[in-house]
Amino acid sequence: MYELLLKSGFELATPIEHLVLEGKTVFSIAGGVLLICLEKQLTHDLLKAMAALAPSRVICLDEGFQDNDQLKTNAVQMMRSKIRFYEFADRIEISNTGGLYGAARPDNFPHQNDYRNPVLAEAMKILGYVNRFNRGIATAKKALLDNGNPEPVFKYDLPLQFGVTVCKKVSA
Repeated sequence: MYELLLKSGFELATPIEHLVLEGKTVFSIAGGVLLICLEKQLTHDLLKAMAALAPSRVICLDEGFQDNDQLKTNAVQMMRSKIRFYEFADRIEISNTGGLYGAARPDNFPHQNDYRNPVLAEAMKILGYVNRFNRGIATAKKALLDNGNPEPVFKYDLPLQFGVTVCKKVSA
């Protein structure tokens, strides 16, 4: 378990919660960012229950699929990452899997950036879809402040997730 934790980018002190889903043991890491299931017999219902928790990443034993390629394919489809939007009365929370990348780290965010695909980033700039690199967060913060919203709160301290909370405009 701890080897998986470390290889996934978490510290040994990261909170681990023991869950029972569909009668099987599942470990929830860092509040559900990562789910680990070491069961030797996985079921569609178990995988569906895990997907309902909306983890950023899931680790299962290959033997748990018992050579059932259809179950494995279904698991991949159920777990496929997406941007998630949560709307509350006072705020919107947006999260995405992936975390900070490359040279961008919690100690230098948002002043340092990096690109998963620098060729695509450069093409976007040449084609006019991007004015300047590393300006998106500053531009969004300014637009929110100009609108009367509080400054957005970014969540980037987990290795497999990135998020932002945008609160409602402050009433005068």
